[in-house]
Amino acid sequence: ETSRMWLSLGRLYQTQNMGEMAADAFTHALKQAEQIQARGVQIQVHQLLADVYRQMDQYQNALAHYEHYHELKQQIFTEDAETRIQNLEVVYQVDSVKREAEEEQNKVVSLQQEIEERARMQHDLEEANEKLQHEVAVREQLIGDLNSFAHMVAHDLKTPLQSMAILTHLLQMQLEGMPANTEALSLVEQLQQTYQKSNSIIQELLTLASLRSQNIQMVPLDMGAIINEALKRVNFMVTERQAEIQLPAEWPRVVGHAPWMEEVWANYLSNAIKYGGYPPVVQLGAFHLDNHFVRFWIQDNGDGIKPEEQARLFNDFSQLEGRRKVDGHGLGLSIVRRIIEKMGGNVGVESRGRSGEGSRFWFTLPDA
Repeated sequence: ETSRMWLSLGRLYQTQNMGEMAADAFTHALKQAEQIQARGVQIQVHQLLADVYRQMDQYQNALAHYEHYHELKQQIFTEDAETRIQNLEVVYQVDSVKREAEEEQNKVVSLQQEIEERARMQHDLEEANEKLQHEVAVREQLIGDLNSFAHMVAHDLKTPLQSMAILTHLLQMQLEGMPANTEALSLVEQLQQTYQKSNSIIQELLTLASLRSQNIQMVPLDMGAIINEALKRVNFMVTERQAEIQLPAEWPRVVGHAPWMEEVWANYLSNAIKYGGYPPVVQLGAFHLDNHFVRFWIQDNGDGIKPEEQARLFNDFSQLEGRRKVDGHGLGLSIVRRIIEKMGGNVGVESRGRSGEGSRFWFTLPDA
């Protein structure tokens, strides 16, 4: 009666999904049944305990009780056919529990492997990120060092160049007062042109070095005054090549940074004169676009540029191939592109590569 009482109590706990208490009650019932050797009750209790432990995912305990259940059934019903069928069912249940236990074990192993793989990937990602951050820091340091070096070199070169310009001017003044010094004056003029070219290169290096670090304020520009300053910088080229410069009466108002805009026009003007016709005829103009931008353009009368060469004109150190050979260092158009893009605009060129039609270089800036 005591074992049946514990048995009823365990079933009650089992229906309430109270697995631990049900297992405890069934265990008491099993002990009572073993003391009085009530095998029928033992079989029943082992089966109930196996079910409870399986529901609690304690597969080893469930397997042990299924095996006890099977052993008792064999002892009591060895010659009974019905018992054999039930034994087969028990065997099937045992195998099912084994398979479930193996499956759960495989899941645990698979989960562990996945955790280890994710941990390895996380570690690799952290190492890659640290390496990338180091490379970025080294690159930033290198860029800073190069900018500082460019400033230093440019400033160091400016002083002797300015001295050379002054001395050349004084020499020219003395030679002009002397008779029959045509050849000497020609040499002095070449020295002045060399100074102008060298000074232009230094100015481009300074501009290139400042583009990355300098923060500018966009203000309305007096484009006419800026172009006049740029024309002064290329005046020696205009005189040497007897170039004709055609300017509009008025310019649209745009916003930008005046020193950089002077550099843009100086580059465009020098290229138009160098690669223009004989003599060069250079036209400048501008018109409003529909997107609140203004397009400025400069047209030469040279040989033009082939379409396949136009895409790389604005890259660093790209020479204007397909046109007649002239001295150059390949920075001008690259600087133009960087300047205009930093001020919110775009650059481009239009040309069919036909002699005499020339090329039209342009850039855009926000309308003021």
